[in-house]
Amino acid sequence: LDTSSSKLSGFRISISSISLSVSQSAPVIGFGVGINFTDKNDNAFGAQASFAVKTKIETIVPVSGGNQTTNNKKWSFDKVDVNNIGVSVHTNAFQFDGTLKFKNNDPQYGNGFMGSLTLSIEKVLPNPVTASAWFGSINNFTYYYFDVAVPATVVLIPGSPQGIAIYRFMGGLYYHMRPATVNQAAALYTPAFGATQNYIPDVTKGVGIKAGVTLGTYPVSDAFNGDVALEVLFTNSGGLGTIKFSGNGFMLVKISDRVPTLKTNPTVKVGFSMIYDHQNEVTH
Repeated sequence: LDTSSSKLSGFRISISSISLSVSQSAPVIGFGVGINFTDKNDNAFGAQASFAVKTKIETIVPVSGGNQTTNNKKWSFDKVDVNNIGVSVHTNAFQFDGTLKFKNNDPQYGNGFMGSLTLSIEKVLPNPVTASAWFGSINNFTYYYFDVAVPATVVLIPGSPQGIAIYRFMGGLYYHMRPATVNQAAALYTPAFGATQNYIPDVTKGVGIKAGVTLGTYPVSDAFNGDVALEVLFTNSGGLGTIKFSGNGFMLVKISDRVPTLKTNPTVKVGFSMIYDHQNEVTH
């Protein structure tokens, strides 16, 4: 359904989706909505959101002495849950994309929210700054995660026809969370530095620290570039849990075309992942 001709306070608004589901025997109506803050032929500044209108079932108890002898049930409005909000600003000078996702009584995440943003500036930050975060609580414990990746060019082998340079520095911190991917084969196809949505709450885990860099050929990184990351996760008691060293490599792909997500299929992609489990004294 597209209602691109509709207006809200003079701005174009569209409904991208409508869904109907049942929660606890009561209907839930979901909507996906977009709004454009610029001219009709210019999609430079817009926002998207999805939300659910929830109902509840109420029991009407018969009044003593009245004609009604059995309980009746009726549907009534309960609440509105906002699932996610997205903002996109694309101009000739810069590009910005931001997302907020909310969790309410989620079986895995409980209550909380996740946010991410990407910013690139023409001729200043061609490789974007990215950041993401999780904050939430479940089963009487809290958890959080945040990371940031900042572009910077540091030439490691100057003077060579095709040198090597660092193009990004990455760092992150999390608590009471762990990587969701436990299968080693699947980990080879997961971004080396990981992302917010790749982590899940775990009360048995303590603090996790991660750091990494993006390496590539210099002065043109398209020939080959990749990420190398080191991650240390401590137990809830403060002891060493796991140490992970991983990396990904790409050929004939721009860094900006794979950050924060891969936009094109690379000609060649390689990956490695090594985890040392200190508690079990096992490397895999």
